[in-house]
Amino acid sequence: MSAQDTRVPMTSRGYQFLMEELKRLKSVERPKNVREIEEARGHGDLSENTEFHAAKERQSLLDVQIRDIEATYGQPIPGWFAIIAASGKTKRTDVVAMLKTVHGVTHGAAHRVSLLARANAAAPADTDATADPADPLYTGKKAHL
Repeated sequence: MSAQDTRVPMTSRGYQFLMEELKRLKSVERPKNVREIEEARGHGDLSENTEFHAAKERQSLLDVQIRDIEATYGQPIPGWFAIIAASGKTKRTDVVAMLKTVHGVTHGAAHRVSLLARANAAAPADTDATADPADPLYTGKKAHL
């Protein structure tokens, strides 16, 4: 990752949801749109073909959605833990500064990730280090969220 990178740290659950959405956009919506464009082309004059123009506009919107997901959301929280561990930094301010300057993470997100990484490092050895820290928030009545 470069200094220009502005990826957003997120929970594993959120990352999984976005990757499923990305897969759906690429494997279902994009091919559907290609078929719509081909069908509209078959209707004749493209300069007055509203179906063709609507399908092309939908294609550009799909491309923007796909690019946005790929560019913005690329790292689940456990991935950030690995980045912090690999950096060798342990002081919170050093970790926050590294995440901001090297990885382009916003200050609030960098601070939150550094605190989660510290809690993860201090967790007892019998806990799952790759577990999503937000999982306890979504149990019981909130499980459907």
